[in-house]
Amino acid sequence: MTQFPFKLLLVEDNQKLRNALKIGLNATKEIEVISDCDSGEKALDLCLENTPQVIIMDVQLAGKLNGIESAIEIRREFP
Repeated sequence: MTQFPFKLLLVEDNQKLRNALKIGLNATKEIEVISDCDSGEKALDLCLENTPQVIIMDVQLAGKLNGIESAIEIRREFP
């Protein structure tokens, strides 16, 4: 089994772009996209389930929280 240097959460509300990014990032063999979602609320839930080392997040997202607000909430939970 390959060990990846870091585990990544991908947060993007454009499904086509999210899929393309996920495929491209996983293809590097240096990144493991452990989860992906379309909203800040879901990103926070996913972080609580399986804490990523890196998050790539769009600023404009589906749902109540935008990317900046989501990052603030995630940072509160994981300082």
